[in-house]
Amino acid sequence: MTAATFVVRRVESEFDKPEISGTRRTESSSLFFVPSFPYDPGKTYEVTLTTGITDLAGNPLPSDVVRSLTTAP
Repeated sequence: MTAATFVVRRVESEFDKPEISGTRRTESSSLFFVPSFPYDPGKTYEVTLTTGITDLAGNPLPSDVVRSLTTAP
């Protein structure tokens, strides 16, 4: 997992999604992201896992996975 395969962005608009810097790590079967700065309250963030991520057998994700979350105000 790298910054290119596990991307976190703050959604400002449909076309403005700046990438958030931070530390990525795996532990057991979990992925963790700790942002360099605290998340902004009341903002939406988008997390993308790309097909560059593979399982232990080397099989890639069949397609990119994109999820979003919104922080509390």
